[in-house]
Amino acid sequence: MTPEEIAIEEAAFEFAKANRTSLARTIADTSIFAAEASPLTVFMAGSPGAGKTEISKAMVETLEEGIPGVPAQRVLRIDPDDFRCLIPGYAGDNSYLYQRAVTKILERVLDRAFNKHLSFLLDGTLANIDVARRNIDRVLRNQRMAQVIYVYQRPELAWQFVKAREITEGRNIPMDAFVSQYLAARRNVVELRKSYGEHFSVDLIIKNTDRTAMAFEGDVSVEQIDALIPETYDQNELVELLTEVEQS
Repeated sequence: MTPEEIAIEEAAFEFAKANRTSLARTIADTSIFAAEASPLTVFMAGSPGAGKTEISKAMVETLEEGIPGVPAQRVLRIDPDDFRCLIPGYAGDNSYLYQRAVTKILERVLDRAFNKHLSFLLDGTLANIDVARRNIDRVLRNQRMAQVIYVYQRPELAWQFVKAREITEGRNIPMDAFVSQYLAARRNVVELRKSYGEHFSVDLIIKNTDRTAMAFEGDVSVEQIDALIPETYDQNELVELLTEVEQS
């Protein structure tokens, strides 16, 4: 990074450290989200551009409206991407400089959600296995059930959506970051499913080219994931595929 980029990243991180508690109180507002005896805990997983945000928002809206046999409930939707807009200097195309700051705020928001017994949905990629394990262990320690919704979209289509979003929103995700997160999301979902067994459920949503749900399978096993998403890539193959998409 350039000296200017280092300065921006450090300023963002210092802002997050100084303001994370007040930001967490605002985000996880207990006048809006009430404590529950059996709070819901959901982690989204999948590559950038797969459609996780649309699904997570629809899920929260459905839960707030209530469904037959299940009373309506307010669920805190936690989207770390939204935190960048709370930090001075964020401009969309410099999002990579704000990751450390976002992580700092997210940690405090999760602290508050757990301590206040709030139902929450974390909209992320699940690409960091260490963070995922830490969060799931914490869920289980708090006698919560850990649930993951893995949203799958073919990588070339997800990449097209990422590039289109960059034009409209200014948020840049480099190809190497996309590839890493795409590969890690599936690898980590499988690894976590193996590790946690019956204490960890995975729902799989496979998206159509128009981003509608093509298939839904609840509480899938590792074998079902492999059967429903048979295509696999390594880093080089995926970079080659996405480069061809950009050139076509």
